[in-house]
Amino acid sequence: MPAVGLGTFQVKEQAGYEAVKAAIKVGYTHIDTASVYRNEAAVGRAIHESNVPRHELFLTTKLAPKDQGAGKAYASLCRSLSELGLDYVDLYLIHWPAASGLKHDDPLNRIRRHESYVELQQGVREGKIKNLGVSNFEIRHLTALLADPAVTHPPSVNQVECHPLYPQIQLREHCRKHGILIQAYSSLGQGKQDLLAHPVVTSTATKRGMTPAQVLLRWALQQGIPVLPKTTNTMRMTENLEALNKELQDEDMHALNGLDESSYRKFAWDPWQVF
Repeated sequence: MPAVGLGTFQVKEQAGYEAVKAAIKVGYTHIDTASVYRNEAAVGRAIHESNVPRHELFLTTKLAPKDQGAGKAYASLCRSLSELGLDYVDLYLIHWPAASGLKHDDPLNRIRRHESYVELQQGVREGKIKNLGVSNFEIRHLTALLADPAVTHPPSVNQVECHPLYPQIQLREHCRKHGILIQAYSSLGQGKQDLLAHPVVTSTATKRGMTPAQVLLRWALQQGIPVLPKTTNTMRMTENLEALNKELQDEDMHALNGLDESSYRKFAWDPWQVF
């Protein structure tokens, strides 16, 4: 998996097409989309028109909560492939540990996500999915999934919110022990100034000749966490990709690690109440 990918959440239709085409042109080889983003067709069109060989690109898409359950998950995978105009995806994730129409504390959530995961293993066997994983799963969700005897392909990836204010230390350690790669979204705090304008981030950026975004991305990259910054601005795409060539010192990492506010600081949806 390329360490820096382009996130496409809330980037739809023509804007999504143009963003993906621009990203590939400046050097991105990793694109992340999802059924719920409603931009798979635009992403697929940009990929086809890029003229980059398919095997040189890494594409992720995700199963929507409304499509969880036996008899639905595999069909949703096939619809996504049709929208994208592709024969396979490099990574396919269950987007959320709860199914649409169920309350978070409904025990059926566990049944639906397990049914979905087991059914999607057919896509792995058929070559439609190169790597199968999950998103927004917490330790208890992963523990239950790995204990299911019907799970023959353990998750390759758990894509979660992760940044210095919400570093997911316990989850990262649990995933490391089980060979599951943590991939970060919302690395930049969804653009909110709480993170990008934090004094520790901005002072580190000034000291190291980096942008605040590069500091935040580099914090993850130096810990082996792939990132998915989202932007439609070509200059920012290039700057974000250049985080691969930057370096933070130990003192910088220590200062950034000291920002941990995990008890309450989260920018995206929170799965902690999902049964």
